Amino acid sequence: MMKKALLFVTLVLTLVIFTGGQVLADESQQWINFGHKNNVAIDKEWTITFNEKMDRSTLHSNSVYAVNENGEKLFLATYLNEERTKLRVLPPADLYNPGEDYTLYIESDVKSAEGYNMRNGYKMTFSIDPTAEKPYTLPNNPKADFFGTVTADTLNVRSGKSTDTEVIGQVFKGQELPIYDTDGFWVETEFEGQTAYLHKDYLKLRHVSGKLLEGLNIVVDAGHGDWDPGAAVNGAEEKDIVLSVTKNVRDRLERLGANVILTRNNDYFLSLEERVALSRSVYNDLFVSIHANSFSDPSVDGSEVFYSDSKYGNVDEGRFLAMELQQELVQMAEMDDRGVRDADFWVIYKNGSPAALVELGFMTSPSDLEKLLNSNHRYLYADSITQGIIEYFER
Repeated sequence: MMKKALLFVTLVLTLVIFTGGQVLADESQQWINFGHKNNVAIDKEWTITFNEKMDRSTLHSNSVYAVNENGEKLFLATYLNEERTKLRVLPPADLYNPGEDYTLYIESDVKSAEGYNMRNGYKMTFSIDPTAEKPYTLPNNPKADFFGTVTADTLNVRSGKSTDTEVIGQVFKGQELPIYDTDGFWVETEFEGQTAYLHKDYLKLRHVSGKLLEGLNIVVDAGHGDWDPGAAVNGAEEKDIVLSVTKNVRDRLERLGANVILTRNNDYFLSLEERVALSRSVYNDLFVSIHANSFSDPSVDGSEVFYSDSKYGNVDEGRFLAMELQQELVQMAEMDDRGVRDADFWVIYKNGSPAALVELGFMTSPSDLEKLLNSNHRYLYADSITQGIIEYFER
């Protein structure tokens, strides 16, 4: 599968900041229409230019987004430049569809660095070039549900859906195979003219529709819960912060077609063993655990992401996932970079799928805590994790 190429052609929209009171972002708000653009590229990247330095935390996928012909809101990753006046808006993970119409929205509740709202929301309609073709291709196989790319150096091909069955051959890293059926962790394919089976822990699956996350089982784990608050500072508890971020990640991934399973969706406790067991019971393709950090020195801050270098398989894939997540937390959520690290945390060490554990920031750092408690910045954390997962599957 080819990773999509972006065209670095931008449209500049100049937006005016309002210096009055709060403007509510809803259907009754006044929209300034930037008109219509025709024959837009399927991988169009927009640049929005503001006339004031902006508050990054208010520029997230709930305030800057596109809507398709069916009224569905698309997830768009955004990046603010160092001068705080230009926002890059990436195309959707699955790109725009040829010949279809979209509307780009910038809600009025985005704020300048000084805390002022815009007077109005802004919108622009655009039509995608009907002759465009998406830059990735999948083999033409009408019987396949997915195509799987091998991620292990060597993967045994078996005659049945069990490690006790005969090994009839091997496939190698980077090979792409049609997947005709899925039964738990076993997928059916064809090998040298006969029906064969592979373990999907060592495959990166892509739906025949070409959609990047369609039909994938992604488990998102909010750390701690109930009697275990995790880190706690001045009445704020880690368990509540990470649950909020986790739910926002779920909402974004579901928009992309993923089957998202939360280990907890409320304030209750699961043991580490139960979290792994739940993950494996839904035959997960990916696992991400979300936490917030603490330390005795309040000057220590920043995000970091862990993978396990000692687990039985998927070490490289776990590291790749951790790298993509950390890069987005630094670039999009603007966290200080503490890097990617190896640690045998139970939930990632015992998880057979690619797995990573995210530490969003330090609750003991005043600057990090301000972000962790900010509902807008939690949206940015969720955007970052979502985009990190997208980038992992695009590798």
